[in-house]
Amino acid sequence: YYQYVRTRKYILKKNLAFVCFDIEYCKKIGKKFADFLDMLFVDIQEMLEYNMINDAMKQNVGEEYYNKKERATIKEISGYDNALVTVDGSIFIRGNNHKLLAENCTVVYLKITQKMFEKSNKVSSISTRPTFAFDVENKLCKQLSDLTIDILEKEQDFEIIKNSLSKFLCV
Repeated sequence: YYQYVRTRKYILKKNLAFVCFDIEYCKKIGKKFADFLDMLFVDIQEMLEYNMINDAMKQNVGEEYYNKKERATIKEISGYDNALVTVDGSIFIRGNNHKLLAENCTVVYLKITQKMFEKSNKVSSISTRPTFAFDVENKLCKQLSDLTIDILEKEQDFEIIKNSLSKFLCV
């Protein structure tokens, strides 16, 4: 079982969390990896939307209540067994969300380039951050994650991620 495999300084936990600033790509590679590892796939943004925790809710009930509901949902998802969770980088670094995920998830930051960030920022309804924020958020995600993997958003990424995790997952 995965939780007993040691990483550099961490024990691999019962779940994996993929964090990325191109959430659509993260979901695509996350689903593929979840199938490969026979894990449940969960996207945090989709679960938040399903629970109607969205911008409309924030406008109606205020940011404090919204953040409370967001944290509760993330904590619940983090408690799943054998799940691969995907999360947008901005959600991951907001408040103490990273701590909630880290309780039961080995957090893997799928690091994209500035150019890929700018491209995803134009097409994603989630990623609406200014490009100057990329450097700050990128640095935070690297610091708060157990493992950082540089990705190219190309076909070989699956193998890159698989090889990077193979030391820990015996895949």
